[in-house]
Order: sequence, then C-alpha cells, then structure tokens
Amino acid sequence: MVHAGSRIMPEIEDLADYALRQLDQRKVEVLLNIKVGSATAGFVELADKEKIPIKTLIWTAGGAPGRLLAVLPCAAQ
Repeated sequence: MVHAGSRIMPEIEDLADYALRQLDQRKVEVLLNIKVGSATAGFVELADKEKIPIKTLIWTAGGAPGRLLAVLPCAAQ
C-alpha cells in the first residue's frame, strides 16, 4: 500500500493505528510519505522512480470531506 501522507487515516488516529496493525498482520507492506508517479498493467512507478511489480491495482485518490461537514454543529479536529 502506498500513501502520500505520514500516516493512514490521520483524522481518526485510534482507528488508523488499528488498521495499520491489521495490515501488518496480513503481511501488507505500507509505504508512507511517497507518491505514485504512474501505473500500468504490470507495475507501479513511485515518484522516486522505484518500480513495484503488481498484479492488482486499487486506486483511491482525491478524498475530501463533504461540504455538509462545514455547516454541521460539531467540533472539527
């Protein structure tokens, strides 16, 4: 798993720590602080030009909170 940030799911620390432990137990390597430069059917090229062979690619990007959250009467963290 490649993630551009310094931690996964930074908004929810406790759950993020749990998720990271679960990924580790399942032998999922998590690479933090690095971006994907490009991807093809056979590999992912990271921003530092390292190439990782792949069989399956699941891309999730551009996540942002919904605009509704800005007007809800709750504390922002």
